[in-house]
Amino acid sequence: MGALIYVQKSEDKVTPLMISTFLGIAKPSVTDMVNALIKKTYLVKVPSEIDKRSYTVEITDKGHELLESTAKEYLGTMDFLEEKMGYQKFSLFIQLLQEANELLSEE
Repeated sequence: MGALIYVQKSEDKVTPLMISTFLGIAKPSVTDMVNALIKKTYLVKVPSEIDKRSYTVEITDKGHELLESTAKEYLGTMDFLEEKMGYQKFSLFIQLLQEANELLSEE
């Protein structure tokens, strides 16, 4: 999902190396991920006009739809949690998630 979001939000043409750098994972893993997203028709591969070995990826309408539906589901879940937990507990929950993400990114 991270690769799809990155491609959608990027203002530039996106290469697998850019995705690899952004997500902090090895390029072979990104290649596998991109190929799976292409197979599911969430992304399309656009060959480079300059270097035929290189390519960029673009998100398809189906990819946009997936991200939109996922965002709605995610936001609905977050709204539900805030409602059931209350503002204070929910704020603490978000703060702890942010702290955990920071610790994980230090590895």
